[in-house]
Amino acid sequence: MVKKIIGYVLALIGLAGFALTIPQVTETVKISLPDPLTGTTLTFVSLALLLIGVFIVVTSGRGGKQTLSEVPIFRGKQIIGYRQV
Repeated sequence: MVKKIIGYVLALIGLAGFALTIPQVTETVKISLPDPLTGTTLTFVSLALLLIGVFIVVTSGRGGKQTLSEVPIFRGKQIIGYRQV
């Protein structure tokens, strides 16, 4: 559960950073980016965060329902039922 939340947060940060690379968004939001953070650097970092977040969400989603196996219950040589293990 915690991994999934971290994945969503990273994906959201990556998506927000990627949106800031669009000039119309930066003009609307009126945020000036720092000089070392150019558009291409922000694009690559944002895409990396987005992909890492999505990967964490997808991989942490496995493991919900477990499959139960059945073993026979014997009385002598006769099977009288099955038990789920």
